[in-house]
Amino acid sequence: MKNSYILGAELEFYISTQDGNFIADLSTGKYPQKRYQILPEYSAALEDFVADLKDYSIVAEDGPGQFEVNFQPEQDAKKLAKAIEDFKSLAREKAESRGLLLHFTAKPFAEFPGNGLHIHYSSNLFDPYGLELNGGVMTPKVDPENDYILWAIGGCLEKMANDIGVFLPTEESKKRILPWLNAPTKICWGKNNRSVAIRIPDKKPKRLEHRVAGADADAGSVIAAVVAACEYGIENMIEPPEAIFGNAWDEKYEIISLL
Repeated sequence: MKNSYILGAELEFYISTQDGNFIADLSTGKYPQKRYQILPEYSAALEDFVADLKDYSIVAEDGPGQFEVNFQPEQDAKKLAKAIEDFKSLAREKAESRGLLLHFTAKPFAEFPGNGLHIHYSSNLFDPYGLELNGGVMTPKVDPENDYILWAIGGCLEKMANDIGVFLPTEESKKRILPWLNAPTKICWGKNNRSVAIRIPDKKPKRLEHRVAGADADAGSVIAAVVAACEYGIENMIEPPEAIFGNAWDEKYEIISLL
């Protein structure tokens, strides 16, 4: 059966005032259990900003004034990369018009979670019942994983060290790779586990989420590297190591570090 993949992406970013101050009340958040509340004086500007970008799915993230945009699934890697870059440009323009400033750097605030660019990869091979871009029949269960998704995971893990310069192109990118803040630090995978490099979400359709890249990485290069690694794993039937349960940075796991 020919591999037909579908790609998705999530991009994290911070919103601050034009002079770099937080728009959220730092006393209200309790990471990771509780979101920070937006200060009243910035609520209207933030609401207007989100309304300006009503065609995008924007949700709050864990940092104070941190958000995530989810992009529509795409079968064309170049179109997805362009959509990400177009959003950055448009969002900056809309934020400036509302007196706000966007931060797409990987670690704009040292004490808070960094910004990632997460790439989702799904394939008709992962689901023996078929997979369609706009709905359709979904697999009735996520577990156990079939060989194809395991091989794709294996390819991603095997290629990860070679591709690290694509995912983390700057010194700031590397500062995001810290334990405790939902960033991967080890070359590993797990199910619905945000401390791993490759995550298998519980939601359908069955897919893998590549969580290594920082928000400042080149979207086209990141997507190309993820697709190539998945296809390499499938074509060469690369078996991954055992999945990680719990925190990947725990000392009980003897795993190769990303950096």
